[in-house]
Amino acid sequence: MNNFVLNYGYFSFGHDENKLLNFIRYNRLVSQYFQPFVGTFFLKSEAMPQALTESFRGHFGKDCFFLVDFPSWRASGALPPEIWQWLNHGQVPPPPSAPQPPHAFTNILQSFNAPKNED
Repeated sequence: MNNFVLNYGYFSFGHDENKLLNFIRYNRLVSQYFQPFVGTFFLKSEAMPQALTESFRGHFGKDCFFLVDFPSWRASGALPPEIWQWLNHGQVPPPPSAPQPPHAFTNILQSFNAPKNED
């Protein structure tokens, strides 16, 4: 699977982020997507760059956009680990489990759930 970066003018006149997201979501050439920040999507696709570019012309029309394919081993930068995981392996790791509540809070919760003595 190939990695692509799609950059576009987020503040362009007439840009609609929801329409773009729907276009990406339902684009038959895009297998996976991830939006790390405004104006940029990382995409995964089996398509050649030219075919993917042509598919996006249907959305952007005459507006400017930039699409480049890249092997993940050639990429670098300061991104969260889950984005690197996704770029390198095609999946985002599950979110970390929530930390245990403080001990005092646990005792309060247990007291609410304890059976009541009915005399």
